[in-house]
Parts: sequence; C-alpha cells; structure tokens
Amino acid sequence: MIDTIGQYKILERVGASALGDLYRGRDLRVGRTVSIIIVASEIAADLAERARFLADATAASRLSHPNIAAIYEVGVENDRLFLAAEFISGQTLAQLVGTHPLNPRRAIDYATQIADALAAAHGAGLAHGAVTGQTIVVTAKDSAKILDYGLSAWTGDRSSDDEAGDLAALGRLLFQMLTARVPQRGWPAPAPSSVNRQVPLELDRLVAKLLVGSRQVQTSAAVVAAELRAIGATLDVPEAPGDAPSMADREAERFSAKWLVFVLAIAGLALIWAAIATFRG
Repeated sequence: MIDTIGQYKILERVGASALGDLYRGRDLRVGRTVSIIIVASEIAADLAERARFLADATAASRLSHPNIAAIYEVGVENDRLFLAAEFISGQTLAQLVGTHPLNPRRAIDYATQIADALAAAHGAGLAHGAVTGQTIVVTAKDSAKILDYGLSAWTGDRSSDDEAGDLAALGRLLFQMLTARVPQRGWPAPAPSSVNRQVPLELDRLVAKLLVGSRQVQTSAAVVAAELRAIGATLDVPEAPGDAPSMADREAERFSAKWLVFVLAIAGLALIWAAIATFRG
C-alpha cells in the first residue's frame, strides 16, 4: 500500500468497488480526514477513459451542498488516478431502515434533505443516476448525505441518466423508508399506508406521483421538497415502539449505557470503601 498520494496520507484501506480501492486518509495541508479512491488501473491506463472520468469528477466537484458528499480533488500522480472526497461516518439509509419502517416524520425529513440536494445538483445540470438506500449515508446528527454524485456511470450502479430518473428513485426510496420494503420495478406498488398505518394520504399520493415518474407527471426536485415540507408541517405522528431508532437516538443510547456503567462503578467503589471503613471501625 502506498503511504501518500498528492497532499494526502493514506491511513487504512476500507474497501473496494468497481471504481477502485477506497482508503481513509488525511489531508496534510488542512488536517482533515478524507476518503480517497485510487481509481482502477483499467480506467487510469486508458487515456480516453481517464479524460472522461476527470471531466465527470471535476464537474461533480463543483457541487456544494450540505447533503452531497463533497469531492475535494481529482488528479493523477505517477500514473495513479485518484479522488479525494469528504469522509462520511454513519450508516447507509438501507442499513438504518433494515426491516423496520421509519416514522413518517423522519422519512419526510430525510427525503426533504435528499430532494434539496437533488434540486441543487439538477440546477447545475447534473443528475445522480443511482439514488438508493446504499448511496445515502445518515450521520450521527441525522444528516442524509448523497454519495458518488457524478460517478454512478463508473460504479456500475447507474439506473437512469436524467432528473426524472432521480425523482423516480426518490419515490422508491421514500416507499422503502415508509414500509421497509423495496418496490419492484415494473410492478405497481401498494400505497405505503396499506403497510404502515401512520402514513397520511397526502404522502401516499406523493409517493405514487414519484413512482409514476416525472416524464408523465411534470415536477421537479424543488417542488417535491416543498411538498414534503408542507406535509411534514401538518403531521403529528409520535414515535412508535416498532420504529427504527434514529442515528441520534442510537448515539444517545450508547452515551447512556456508558454513563450507567460509570455510575455503577462509582457506586461499587463507594460500597467497598464503606465496607473497609466498617471493618476498621
């Protein structure tokens, strides 16, 4: 494994994909942790493919939105093609949902963040092409981050190439969050409320509209974000026992557990000292 590339120190290898090997690294100039992809040699060695990748990644690096994982740099060093991006710690949305539907209010919150990000990117002329539960990471602060923007053509995950496809994918993702089920392509999906009674009819209608696709129903990511906010403003759904816990809740549970261990340890020491004092007395 190489030690450095560009201004980045390689700390550890964390995985691999169709795009290349993924590492956790540190930007030696500013001291921040970054994700580094050493792009597969098949792409780097082909000058035409390399130029196309550099163009795609450079275009994506111009995006600046809190819900899109930032690309800091794309470059070549010693014939190695690399990309440095924002390091995101958290769970994929697919992992977070698992087999438990999200509370509709939380699903709306995540979907609104994603729609806002898509609106910003679509405004810059860039579609994602592979918005799924695997390309969204939720951080400990419940921020939804879209990964691999501008790179889906290189990861082998691309399912569409335009804004309409991104919105249909958002509809599938919203359905998954509300039902813990992935809708089958080419088959009519049931209303989310038929699976999760907490889902209001307005959200059923929005999901149905998105799943139809904006080629048939004219809409945009910005309009969808506004519709989600309007539904969320009128929604009052308390968390139910079966709801998947939020990332913030999970962090709070870990903190509470650590605090409980600390308190019990102090109490145990107090009992020991009391016993010693009694014995001496």
